[in-house]
Amino acid sequence: MAALKDPKRAVDPGYAERLGHLYTLVGRDHDAAYVAVDRGMTEAVEKNVGPYIEKAANGIYTIRADARGENIEIAMAAFGYKAGQALQPLNGQNEFLSALHSLEVNKGLRPEDKVALAVMIQQTIPFMAVDAMDRTMERVHGFNLLERTQEHALAMAATHFANRDVINFAQSRESFFENTIKLMRERGADFSDPKNIAEKSLWVAAFFTDLLADIGAGNKIVFRNSGNLLTPEELTALNDGSREQITNCITDMKAFAMAADRKTARLLAPELKLDLVHLSEGEVTRGQGLLAQALQWVNPGASWVDTSKDNSPPTDKHR
Repeated sequence: MAALKDPKRAVDPGYAERLGHLYTLVGRDHDAAYVAVDRGMTEAVEKNVGPYIEKAANGIYTIRADARGENIEIAMAAFGYKAGQALQPLNGQNEFLSALHSLEVNKGLRPEDKVALAVMIQQTIPFMAVDAMDRTMERVHGFNLLERTQEHALAMAATHFANRDVINFAQSRESFFENTIKLMRERGADFSDPKNIAEKSLWVAAFFTDLLADIGAGNKIVFRNSGNLLTPEELTALNDGSREQITNCITDMKAFAMAADRKTARLLAPELKLDLVHLSEGEVTRGQGLLAQALQWVNPGASWVDTSKDNSPPTDKHR
């Protein structure tokens, strides 16, 4: 594994082998819990995390105030959570539930390997702060289970997996769009409803607009580094490419919304502080092509008619 092939760090071969095994477990379990809109946890996940998690009437999951035990303590330390805390659906909830599920499933792991497993899954939360790894390692250091060289190796392995998990940001624009559509479907987008698709598309555009601002301000990052996992040039190239992907995605999702339901898109855009005025005719045409492509992925053979009856060009009032 590239993350562990660092000749400058004296990592015990036995620990490197254990991290390699954990890397496999993380690959299997890091998406075990994917709580989408209007859908709860799978039966297996709910059974494993149920003793520690409760669901409120509004659908929000909360760590039980009386949650106790090695696995929940390790998970909370890795994620920086506390008993009684409500989980945030779009900011770590799925990863936390997945980590807790994995710790329960893999009960036979030694405590230090449980810490490593929780850290590696926690680091798959996308778009975290630049110093997120440092703060995570500070929290789990309190368990006194890992030597410093092991902590360095764990940080590199976790970073390597996290980068692999967002590799679509380094791929083609078309591949990135396809992954975005998959995400929309997982979040409950209804591809039989033009209005719903226009709304969900603009929400994605608004999310990426905010993310781009956070990245520009140095608050968040897509690809990360640890030790000498990446050279400065490689890291810069990856993150420059991710910004280009995000910029393209914002344009594509606005055009996608316009292709689905112009009236809905124009009504919602001002609320989300999105500008539809400056979409070029080429971008709008691209949006129509993207919509047709997405429909074929979701429902091959389906056709789509924009029934909004608002096909006039955007004006300043729709800004």
